[in-house]
Amino acid sequence: MDKKSIPFFQDEPSTAAIFYHLQQRNHRKLLIIDQKIGYLGGFNLGEEYLGNDLKLGKWKDYHIRLTGEIARVFSQIFTTDWNKASLSYDRSFGEKEAKAEDVNICVMTSEANSLEKSILSMLSSAKRSIEIGSPYFIPTKPVLQALVDARKRGVKITILLPEKGDHPITKAGAMPYLKKMQEIGVDTYLYMDGFFHGKVLFIDEEICDFGTGNFDQRSLLLNEEINVIVKKDHPPLYQDARACFTHDLNTSKKLTLTWIKHQPLWMKLLTVISVPLRRFL
Repeated sequence: MDKKSIPFFQDEPSTAAIFYHLQQRNHRKLLIIDQKIGYLGGFNLGEEYLGNDLKLGKWKDYHIRLTGEIARVFSQIFTTDWNKASLSYDRSFGEKEAKAEDVNICVMTSEANSLEKSILSMLSSAKRSIEIGSPYFIPTKPVLQALVDARKRGVKITILLPEKGDHPITKAGAMPYLKKMQEIGVDTYLYMDGFFHGKVLFIDEEICDFGTGNFDQRSLLLNEEINVIVKKDHPPLYQDARACFTHDLNTSKKLTLTWIKHQPLWMKLLTVISVPLRRFL
């Protein structure tokens, strides 16, 4: 690869099972304008993303605007997805190789369990801190074990989640994992000012993984996702993400075992029901 090329990793699914393809969905959120401006993050197109859902209230999300040649990388990804969906193979649009303006950023698309592999690699590399922001927290067994192992190494772990759930079963599915996090000394915070839908991961306050992948088994094992990985040496983008995350932590309350134990009976029953469904949440 040309040293000036934007690092771009596109993983192939590790399974061809019919059941997998029935469950898989494209969860990428991309907007490209003239192959010069690219938008990426958690926002979909819908009323609730404007904060118009009376139950959820304000909608807090992370979305970035990138300009320059990285937008061409986004257009290449969009073209591949378009061709796949339309069963055509015309790759003339966006076929020119993108040249990097900054070597401290890379783009990674994922599907099947490739996002899980990427997350495991980052968690295992952590030496000082792991910070996770996600609307859902339903990790796979390997990812859960990686968090446990990180705590044993003395790594400080912070998790930011919404206090309100947009889907009751996803909130119920997270309960056993949140209890485990409390038991191993993880600082978990509940976002109170509406619904938190951001997806971000910081490692050692040096690397930021930002994009469309949730910290749940559907994103880790099934969905087609797209993430941007940014180093601290990219000051504007990294520092903006850092500032947003810090602000949201400061406006959240700390989760306790008491909060988990005092969940209503219907939530506890739904937690049991959700066990066989975790892979699809």
